[in-house]
Amino acid sequence: MPIQESIARRNARHWVTLLLGLVGYGLLVWSFWQGYRELEHTTTQKALSHLHAEYEAWADWQGLLADQIYEDRLQRDQVTDILAEAANTTDTQRHSSLRERLSHALEDLYPRLQEKGVRQFHFHLPGAVSFLRFHRPDRFGDSLWEVRPSLRQVNEQRVPVSGFEEGRLFNGFRHVYPLFHDGEFVGSVEVSFSFRAVLNHHSELDHGLYRLLVDRDLIRKKGWEAQVSENYLASELNSRFEVDRYADLVSLPDLIPPEYAWLVDNLSAYDEQLASRVQARMAEWAAFALTVGQPRPLVVSFLPVQTIGGEWGAYIVRYEQAPGMGREWGYLWFKILFTGVLLLVAIVLVVNLDRRETRYTREREALLASLQEREQSLKEAQQLAHVGNWEFRLPSGQVQWSDEIYRIFGYEPGEITPSYERFLKAVHPVDRERVRAAVERALTSGIPYNVEHRIYRKNGRVRYIQSRGQAEPNISPSRLYGTVQDVTARRRAEEERRQAAAIIESTHEGIMVTDENGLILRVNPAFTDLTGYASDELINRPASSLCVDQPGELRCEDVWKQLERNGAWEGEIWQKRRHGEPLPVRVSLTSLSSEWGATHYVGVLTDISSFKEREAAMWRSAHHDALTGLSNRVLLRERMSRAIKEARRHGDLVGLLYIDLDEFKPVNDTWGHDAGDYLLCEVANRMQGVMRETDTVSRLGGDEFAVLIARPTTHEDVQTVVTKLRDELARAVVWRGHDLKIKPSIGVALYPNDGQTAEELLKVADRAMYAEKQRHKEAEGSVASNNRR
Repeated sequence: MPIQESIARRNARHWVTLLLGLVGYGLLVWSFWQGYRELEHTTTQKALSHLHAEYEAWADWQGLLADQIYEDRLQRDQVTDILAEAANTTDTQRHSSLRERLSHALEDLYPRLQEKGVRQFHFHLPGAVSFLRFHRPDRFGDSLWEVRPSLRQVNEQRVPVSGFEEGRLFNGFRHVYPLFHDGEFVGSVEVSFSFRAVLNHHSELDHGLYRLLVDRDLIRKKGWEAQVSENYLASELNSRFEVDRYADLVSLPDLIPPEYAWLVDNLSAYDEQLASRVQARMAEWAAFALTVGQPRPLVVSFLPVQTIGGEWGAYIVRYEQAPGMGREWGYLWFKILFTGVLLLVAIVLVVNLDRRETRYTREREALLASLQEREQSLKEAQQLAHVGNWEFRLPSGQVQWSDEIYRIFGYEPGEITPSYERFLKAVHPVDRERVRAAVERALTSGIPYNVEHRIYRKNGRVRYIQSRGQAEPNISPSRLYGTVQDVTARRRAEEERRQAAAIIESTHEGIMVTDENGLILRVNPAFTDLTGYASDELINRPASSLCVDQPGELRCEDVWKQLERNGAWEGEIWQKRRHGEPLPVRVSLTSLSSEWGATHYVGVLTDISSFKEREAAMWRSAHHDALTGLSNRVLLRERMSRAIKEARRHGDLVGLLYIDLDEFKPVNDTWGHDAGDYLLCEVANRMQGVMRETDTVSRLGGDEFAVLIARPTTHEDVQTVVTKLRDELARAVVWRGHDLKIKPSIGVALYPNDGQTAEELLKVADRAMYAEKQRHKEAEGSVASNNRR
């Protein structure tokens, strides 16, 4: 009976143990699964946050660039004068001339905008009427009021508008600004970046594969039918959306990151897996991310984009590799199976062991657990360090590898039977003899070896490894043991550093590196050529000491403040050369932070002196008369507008003289155009000799001139100037022994009595000049009549 009771109790204990084991196994499996689900949640949230941060960065960068272009080059009299004149005339020939002027004024800007990814650079007249498309200068005059909410908002609210907007030809980030002339709205200008600019930025980065999905109803409403089929692809993810072919890496193979080339052929399979999971979320315009496991683990992020018009119009989709999810999925099943096996082993041991073996069993299990923990710790340490250990037993030739060595050679642990011959076969042919000699030397002389060489992995890729080995004992060894470490990452880092140094040394742009205090740490040869300083003269010198402040431009001190605040700055400054002469340069400054928090600044300098000289020559050609060198009509209007603004602010006067040379045509007819040109140049010199430096003498064309008198005290002062000009121009001009005589007809207009704008003053002065010319003709006719009598 006691034996039976003991057996019954033992059986009962065994059943209880079995039941508890099963419950514990279930809890472990549940915990493993929850851990995997938490990793999946964390991975998707990181991917979605990354995509959202990228989108914000794209928008901020493009917005800052567009704002800078608008403030520096577009809201200027040079541009607004043209738009104001175009907005106030319907003459098509005049519009054509104004378009040419605007195109000429900004011809240096548009290529630079294209380099920054600008797709459309577009000027509009009030009412959203196209005036000049730099990207399509032959197309103008069409109204965009109904198809472009951004233009409609700018016309109605007169404030800048920016954001994502679908278009008839492309989708992207548009920045539209109002243009004002003397406080009056004269039109707008658009600086737009297509989504392809984002793809170009990411083409060299391993961030994933991007697509832009646009709402089909929005496409049909806005797009041209002829362009829809050409510019869009049907989306396999959701039939409500279509893929923007122009902003799709799949359609642009040259921009696909190398690590994602495989995904192009498998994209349809992934989309089919995702289609049923994304329909409801996309209908709600939600931001979300999902993981897909086959054929490779991916995390796919969906970011909805709202248009300028307030509608949800598109999704940015990014396919990103998630190798950690794949590994975790494999580990999940491994842990489940491994735990199940351990459970079965434990149950069998418990059922079959006697009470007398309980203590021994527990000690043995404790020892086994300790050994497993140590082995696991060793494996984890080897995996983290990419180091594996091996042993080669003599004379049997048996070779043992740790799991990490299998991984280094591209195999799963236990997938192949290791051997010395297999190892040598994997060594790169160029390095094979060197490795063989090191091993034989260790076997024959007992000298340990340390060799860095290349191997071919299972997939054919080359890796760099550090092989170390030692014989035991040194004399007549019975085994050879050692380690293998994967040093590919270190070699690549060293190669990248060498390449970066070579690029810096050989580039034509000047490059400097400073510490966080702006002290120069390093310069390249191009920088020393640019500044004229030797390298040792620049090291530990403040970079700001090489900058020269110019009147009316951003100070060097403010440049460094903006760099410290924003982390980057780009613009034009004047650089001091060794002998003191300033040199105009284009500078790009960037802040770089190391992993341990140290900050450095990198500056790239480009000599733009030749560009500045061409720009000055072009400006002079556009604003001065080719024959006399006087200011032309364009420059006169600019200075008149400026003088009127100053006079309005201070309550001063502005005088304008309109001058026509009587008897000039007979000079041309009698003596030829050479005489006429000589006469015009002499007249210009005499007029400039009479006027002050603050006044402006201008040739309007032919024998017509104008004089702008800045801030005369009274009307009598203007009449005094008229008298001096009459006396000076009345003197004969001697040309090749002949006296050339002319008589000026001078019309006078005075601000504010005769007009409030430059146009009004010119009209009044022109009429006054014409009236005086008529009086001259009548007087000459009367004299001729008296002489005939």
